[in-house]
Amino acid sequence: MQYDIVALGDLITNYAYKDTDGAGIAEYQRFPAGTTSNMLAQAAKLGANVALLSAIGNDIDGDYLYEFARRAGIDVSNLIRRDDLFTRSVFVYYKENHDRYFSYNGTKRTHFELKPEEIDVSIVQKAKTFDFPLNALCTDRPIRKTLQELLSAAQEKHVLLAVDANYRGQYIPPEELAAMREGIRQSNIIKMTKEEMAYYLEEDDLFRATEKLLNQNAQLVAVTMDESGSFLRSRQGWAYLPTYRVDVLDTTGAGDSFMGALLYRLSRIEKQPEALTEKELTEIADFCNACASLSTTRRGSMSVMSSPEEISGLRVSGVLGTALDIRRI
Repeated sequence: MQYDIVALGDLITNYAYKDTDGAGIAEYQRFPAGTTSNMLAQAAKLGANVALLSAIGNDIDGDYLYEFARRAGIDVSNLIRRDDLFTRSVFVYYKENHDRYFSYNGTKRTHFELKPEEIDVSIVQKAKTFDFPLNALCTDRPIRKTLQELLSAAQEKHVLLAVDANYRGQYIPPEELAAMREGIRQSNIIKMTKEEMAYYLEEDDLFRATEKLLNQNAQLVAVTMDESGSFLRSRQGWAYLPTYRVDVLDTTGAGDSFMGALLYRLSRIEKQPEALTEKELTEIADFCNACASLSTTRRGSMSVMSSPEEISGLRVSGVLGTALDIRRI
């Protein structure tokens, strides 16, 4: 079987704060989640063939996540379930603007325990794109060796490498930061926020930062700016578009939705990302903006990804926000 996207990463449960009852007891909703799995769920919802490489516990949350991922159209043949792992869960809370923040309960990143001998490493050679997490490059857990073998296999067949920077504002030791920067440097498709761009590249200017990446291995760089839209740049041109005005309920999966939509669209174009023109980049940016915007109108992340019909409807009847002067930000 051939894949549009094979991704190494997380599959977790989010317990999202819902309310407090009359006795003062907090109530939560359980949602399937994980940066990588959210992204794959969006791509699969759009029609992509996708596979997840990960590890979860052989427990009640693991049962829930395995079945949800499978029903979402994700190939789970390399989703490992182990008795010695406890499926990771994260508590999610919301600010007044519906942006989210996380409380971690100390459980392991179970996908960090994934060993190369547990999966079919050659699966990445059947993919158009291999997406991987930067933090797997700077841990002493088994995932580091697994990723190294996957990257070698992917590069052998010239599979495109993709990363989403996903910086959460935490302190990263210098040696780990250097490893993550190297992961960005060797990637072909890079998505980051403007804040992540400044952190990883030490450069605030969109044009200088993206040019730096495109002069290395990057073929396409996407910079997302929340409600202000997105900036896409290839070696042939660039495009900026504001995003759609929607009633925002939950921003948890917006960036992952954007990434899933981006990798899906790239898988449907018969040229390398570096050759995309301004016109093509503009159309892709609008599509990805619509996906991300729609994901914020529902509570959850992996479970709220948008269908092609919903995206088409928003692009036809939706209202765009105010555009920025892109050369001044």
